[in-house]
Amino acid sequence: RFYTKYVSEIESDVDDHFKNTKQVFEELALEKYSDEDCRIAQYVCSLVSTRAAFLASVGVAALLNKMDRQDVTVAVDGSLYRFHPHFHDLMVEKIQQLVKPGMKFKLMLSHDGSGKGAAIVTAVANRLRESEKESIGENGLEN
Repeated sequence: RFYTKYVSEIESDVDDHFKNTKQVFEELALEKYSDEDCRIAQYVCSLVSTRAAFLASVGVAALLNKMDRQDVTVAVDGSLYRFHPHFHDLMVEKIQQLVKPGMKFKLMLSHDGSGKGAAIVTAVANRLRESEKESIGENGLEN
């Protein structure tokens, strides 16, 4: 089985010694491999990572363009974003290409984003409900 963490480990290699790549190969019980095999594994992992980052970026860029605010911070959660050595930079690069000119954004790692996200959605929903109640109370009308 080829786990996502292997992609991050392989792409963490910075030279032609392929220390991390060879370690992954050993975990996969591969006995015979060459430096060329390591290069190919790095290349394939790079392609997969770039595609994943670009797909994630398209959604973020679409939301940023729809929001149409000039300066936005986006909380990003997930082990791929957290541990991959290039994922953040790949996303920033692609989002910059896709957002409206002059739009500024920042991607920020969020720990436990799903739990916090649920709490934020609940808080916003409650605030909207309270605001709606106040509006009905003031106007005596229901929207």
